[in-house]
Amino acid sequence: LLDEPTNHLDLHGVLWLQDHLHREWGADAPKKDRIAVVVSHDRSFLDACATDIIEIHECKLRNFPGNYTGYCDRVADEQRLLLLRKSEVEKEEKVAKKELNNMKKKAREHADEKKVRQLKSKEKKLEKA
Repeated sequence: LLDEPTNHLDLHGVLWLQDHLHREWGADAPKKDRIAVVVSHDRSFLDACATDIIEIHECKLRNFPGNYTGYCDRVADEQRLLLLRKSEVEKEEKVAKKELNNMKKKAREHADEKKVRQLKSKEKKLEKA
């Protein structure tokens, strides 16, 4: 476990550590049974050393193969897709409510109380969802 290993190193020390981690624990290491856990704010160091990023979010572990920049790109894409899905759902709900209101208006115009009650029930179901 390396917690902020680059904080007190000069450039030569950081480069040596990057090379050492890459040789001994990286993808090209002769022994594949080793794991180094690195906690760092140095993005370039993480990009140079990391082969996988493990994220702990909402008590769940997720593994992202690749370096830190790849992880950030993937998470940004996921967040963008979630926002798109959310906006699509909101648009669908808005259209459904508008259609429901139009149908209720027509039912009231024709004095069809049974249809009005059915539509009110449907409206309540939409609000719960």
